[in-house]
Amino acid sequence: MRVLLVDEDPDRATQLQAALHTAGYTVTAHVATAVDLLAQVRATEPDVIIIDRDSADRDTLEHVCMVTRDQPRPIVMFADDGDRAAIRAAVDAGVSAYVVGGLTAERIRPIVDVAMARFEQF
Repeated sequence: MRVLLVDEDPDRATQLQAALHTAGYTVTAHVATAVDLLAQVRATEPDVIIIDRDSADRDTLEHVCMVTRDQPRPIVMFADDGDRAAIRAAVDAGVSAYVVGGLTAERIRPIVDVAMARFEQF
């Protein structure tokens, strides 16, 4: 399964890429920001998009909306912000799974599986 990874923290991204590889995923591209996310999706044609952010900022959610509208894909967002409004905004933008904290390698596959199932449901 091909993954487009969005993460501005290089150390965190390296750890997440290793965990994804261990779980059997191929990271086709890693970008630091969601700017031009739609173009990245078109260029790499990922099966799933994983966004790792401290919080779901407005700019990221705008780009998620564009992808959801024009190139729908399951989107997993890992964040530290558990605020209900932030979660609701992310889900409204098209995020299939919003996961707060506690990212471990063994949790990645089940989380992605849930996101895929939710995406297929809608």
